[in-house]
Amino acid sequence: MAERKKSGKPKVGEIRIGRMGDVQGDQVFGDKIDQRRQSVVDTGGGAYIGGNVSLGGGTFIGRDQVNISHRSGLDEKEVEALFEAIYQKVNTSVVDFMQEPVTQQVQQIETIVTADKPEAKKQAELEPFAMRLAKMAPDIFEVMLKTLANPVLGLGTVAEKIRQKAQQGS
Repeated sequence: MAERKKSGKPKVGEIRIGRMGDVQGDQVFGDKIDQRRQSVVDTGGGAYIGGNVSLGGGTFIGRDQVNISHRSGLDEKEVEALFEAIYQKVNTSVVDFMQEPVTQQVQQIETIVTADKPEAKKQAELEPFAMRLAKMAPDIFEVMLKTLANPVLGLGTVAEKIRQKAQQGS
């Protein structure tokens, strides 16, 4: 016959028969889940992982993935397309001996325009090149100002300020 223990609470899964013939213990059909050890997690619909996770360099998305990208300004190819009109104008309307220096001024302006700098800094850097261009080839200067004033490029204010300075210098 098995030995009786006189200790307090029965162990999980243990069955005890009391003095009056009453049975103590749990009746379990299937896996026994200890409710005392469970915690309640409310993820609001998202994923819950109760242990360690290794992503192996990937991304774990626990609910809805939202990707927001903000693009300001034009990419390199779009700026090239805008400046192409200026370069075509240089090739068709500037006398041969002035084409190289005018093209260099336009290239400098394009480099400044595509740089990731604040508008005020761009304006300060653009002015000397724009002023030289205005003196070398006024018609190219006008085409360049129209290009800079393109709303997508976002330099309308800069173009207007450069125009005013050029008119003051004339």
